[in-house]
Amino acid sequence: MNALQHYLDSIGVTVDSTQQYGLDAPKWANGMNSYECILNRNGERMFAVPFYQGKAHTAPPSRMDVLHALLADRATVEYLGVTGDFEDWANGLGYNVDSISDKKLFDAITEQTHKLELHFTEQELSILSELMEDY
Repeated sequence: MNALQHYLDSIGVTVDSTQQYGLDAPKWANGMNSYECILNRNGERMFAVPFYQGKAHTAPPSRMDVLHALLADRATVEYLGVTGDFEDWANGLGYNVDSISDKKLFDAITEQTHKLELHFTEQELSILSELMEDY
């Protein structure tokens, strides 16, 4: 964990998490805490992502929580949706290829993955993925 925190410090990554109330959250997030998490690098805003966690979590998501989720989502897109194919991704993860909400989820994950790849080098993403293996 210290190596991960040190690396995030060295590349200047921070996250500002603000709890959101009254949002039109996805059905699967019903009853969860909703946050808007803004990823920053060296004090500059990179992008914002929604983040949901169970009610048992009393603290806002950390930068490790947010990046871990984004990297995990990225891995599914790279592994199962290499061609950008929703059907491959949905079938590989047990989603419904006829579901509009599942397609919206795929599109959101694909967009977030694109943003990650715009703001981090492939080497940085590789290092982060390796450091987060035990997170």
